Amino acid sequence: MRARTRTLTALLPAVAVILTAGLAAAPPAAAVPAASDPAAGRLLVQYKTDTTVETKTSLERANGLAQVKKLDRIGVEVVKTRPGNEDAAIAALQRSGRVVFAERDGRTTAAAVTPNDPWWPQQWSPVKVNAPQAWSVTTGSSTVVVAVLDTGVTSHPDLAGKLTAGYDFINNDSSPVDDNGHGTLAAGVVGALSNNGIGVASLCWQCKIMPVKVLDAAGSGSYSELANGIVWAADRGAKVISMSLSGVDDSTALRSAVQYARNKGAVLTSAAGNDGCDCRSFPASFPEVISVGASSTTDARTSYSNYGSWVDVAAPGTNYTTTMSGAYASFTGTSSSTPVVAGVLGLLRSAAPSASVDAIETALLSSASPVGYVAAGRIDAAAAMSAAVPTVTSFPVSGPIGAMYPSVAGVLGEPTSVEYDVPGGRGQSFQAGDMLWSTSTGAREVHGPIVVRYRGIGGPGSSLGLPTTHDSPAGDGVGRFNHFQGGTIIWGPASG
Repeated sequence: MRARTRTLTALLPAVAVILTAGLAAAPPAAAVPAASDPAAGRLLVQYKTDTTVETKTSLERANGLAQVKKLDRIGVEVVKTRPGNEDAAIAALQRSGRVVFAERDGRTTAAAVTPNDPWWPQQWSPVKVNAPQAWSVTTGSSTVVVAVLDTGVTSHPDLAGKLTAGYDFINNDSSPVDDNGHGTLAAGVVGALSNNGIGVASLCWQCKIMPVKVLDAAGSGSYSELANGIVWAADRGAKVISMSLSGVDDSTALRSAVQYARNKGAVLTSAAGNDGCDCRSFPASFPEVISVGASSTTDARTSYSNYGSWVDVAAPGTNYTTTMSGAYASFTGTSSSTPVVAGVLGLLRSAAPSASVDAIETALLSSASPVGYVAAGRIDAAAAMSAAVPTVTSFPVSGPIGAMYPSVAGVLGEPTSVEYDVPGGRGQSFQAGDMLWSTSTGAREVHGPIVVRYRGIGGPGSSLGLPTTHDSPAGDGVGRFNHFQGGTIIWGPASG
């Protein structure tokens, strides 16, 4: 065994195996608290313009209503009745003849995607960082590779098909098998198969994992092996490099490897350390690396996490249920926090593939929730997504168009407008086309050369009307067509 100078160690205070009796074993049930309805007992009312204040007051008093606030810009008032009396109050207002409309105040919630993995109810960390809201934008992309530089990764049903080719710098071969367990735990946090009905959910469902073994069976390694691993991963297209490890010595050579990877387009993140002090570790201290401390369920610093102005962000670092050889386990430490950050970075790189490394880092850091013991705060995946992909949050996609959008997002791209009225229905514009909807046609997309032609002749207001089919391949296998209410547009590479 060769000597280890300037050693690295895997950072893991405790790993408690939760499930060892086989992968099919059921997790314990979790109670889900009922959500209160903030709109209960509230109505939205628009009075006719000639209704006096005295008439409004008299009408509201007669029906047990109290004004809550006004939405002056749109001429709507919010009034309150007792919960359960909404329909009766609406009927009374309508009978008065003094309202344009009266309706229930609706309840809105942040868009969220909930996976069906059986261990999901026990996975508090993704919920804490608002990952479900970020998943409504993207669950990741298979074109985004996250390199996990650790003890290797062992095959696991919840990692099936997720691993790219890797390398073992400890044994100098192309089989980075995990002989410790630490790397497999980290890989599951980043990118375990999710919403597949088994096991756990990860942060970046679709991202690929590149296993790079730079730590041995005891969880230790050298700076030279880590530097080799960083360069190797960057050369092979890793967009995110996750390092749940640390050393105590500064190193020009190691920083050179970090700078090389960042210049190649990788975002790097590393554990701050588990010494419970304001004491620097490496490579986390390098300015080119996002350093990660560990937060608790209440956003407090965990007792073991390093802290200070040199630590960039915090992320949940206790009891993350994740993959382990033949089972699932609870992962604790800044080693657990780091792949949470790496997974969120994978989501950002998936949603904003053309964004620079600087832009991705800024989105993550500027959107963090302040906690007081790290520079930026505890990461917030949804807020970071809004910062990285402002077009998505500026133009929400909802209703029937929103229901169809995920199946055609790959061809339409991001929304470029709000939803608008069209003759007979509704429409919304996207980077590569339009989505049109009516009660008779449903939501149908028009894109590419066909949408150029369609818009050119007047779109929904033309004699063609609304599309009645999805964009479809023509019989020759190379052309495309859309049927519309008033005709058909056919496109081919030769005919246009």
